Amino acid sequence: MKENPAEVKEQLLDQTKQVSDTLKNTIQEARKLVNKINSEVVEDAKEVTDEATSFAEEAKEDLKGIKSDLKNTGTSLTESKDLKPKSQAELNANLNHY
Repeated sequence: MKENPAEVKEQLLDQTKQVSDTLKNTIQEARKLVNKINSEVVEDAKEVTDEATSFAEEAKEDLKGIKSDLKNTGTSLTESKDLKPKSQAELNANLNHY
């Protein structure tokens, strides 16, 4: 350094500029990656979430319909249980009536 301080100074400035340029490029690449993740991965995740939510809502409605059908079936079975089976004589009398 004592022999040629201007040359040493120039070398240090060049190295500092190279390090600075490398850091700037690295930061730019990191920003590009973050933007890509935000635009692709996050959007895809949002779409999947929206589809899953829609599917869950449809399934919920389907289950309501099934529940209603089961309730109606149970009511029909209960009502038919209350009916007494007709004897053969009663069935024959009904047939002869027509």
